[in-house]
Amino acid sequence: RRSRMTSRKQTMLGPPWRGVLLVYFATHVPITALIDSQAVLPRHFFPEIIRRLLDWHITTHSDILMENKPNWFRCLIWTEIVLQLPFFVLATWYLAKTREFEIRYLFITYASHVTTTMVPILGTFLLEESLSWRTRGVLIAIYCPYLVVPLAILILFWKMERRGGVKKDVKTS
Repeated sequence: RRSRMTSRKQTMLGPPWRGVLLVYFATHVPITALIDSQAVLPRHFFPEIIRRLLDWHITTHSDILMENKPNWFRCLIWTEIVLQLPFFVLATWYLAKTREFEIRYLFITYASHVTTTMVPILGTFLLEESLSWRTRGVLIAIYCPYLVVPLAILILFWKMERRGGVKKDVKTS
């Protein structure tokens, strides 16, 4: 019998967290490309049904940011399209391959960025006096996952980094 050394990557996320993050990033691709992008790109770039979906959201939920598109919000959308959208694809692939540890710094960077950008967004909804408290609550509930999940990512991947070590050697025969 011959014994050999092989390397096995550490499993850094358990199946529940990996599943949550896979769904989060995989669904974020069409949301960014088809919905959020409408805040900065000409409407004729999007299919009619997608334009109607955004119109329905704005009307039903009184989303003042997607309706009024203040300049600061448009800047955040551009960063979402240019920086975050490619990362969503990358993150989905690495999570699916259980190789997320290899790009842990990108996860930490993404999570730090998004967590801070959600402060003015949620703050706008919370402080906007023209909105009823019920409407504020609905908007905060719609946008809150985009604070909670990145915050969880930040904590998970920071802890991952603190544990250190990319690989451990395992003897197999």
